[in-house]
Amino acid sequence: MRFASGFGLLACVGGLFPLAGCSGNKPLPAELGPLVPVQGKVTVAGKPLRGGNVNFFPLEHDVAKCQPQGLIDAEGRYTVSSYGQKGAPAGKYRVTVDPASDDKDLDVLVDARYMNWEKSPVIVTVQENAPSGAYDLKLNVTARKR
Repeated sequence: MRFASGFGLLACVGGLFPLAGCSGNKPLPAELGPLVPVQGKVTVAGKPLRGGNVNFFPLEHDVAKCQPQGLIDAEGRYTVSSYGQKGAPAGKYRVTVDPASDDKDLDVLVDARYMNWEKSPVIVTVQENAPSGAYDLKLNVTARKR
């Protein structure tokens, strides 16, 4: 059990390094447009996911140009960053959620499809002046084989 806790911590800390998203400290390519603030809350079966990462995979431009990312805090909140700045270019994204919290019982409820960038059912449109809650990610629980 100690290994599992250490692994979760390592996953969270390891997630900090690529957090800059979209090519680290390089400047934002002009063709992607300005960054739009993106923040929300991740819940699983109505409960906040208390740690992990969210990754936004663009559906309208080359994923190699920009993949906004964010850390999920202990309250389930996240803020996305791109090119070392808060926000993401406007457009449609497939979103993945990688749980890594102290609540392993909740983490295990996150269906594997939410962790796969090709299969995640979560599609988000990033736009200016998005309404409150537009980027909240409400994950459903699906029975999983153990």
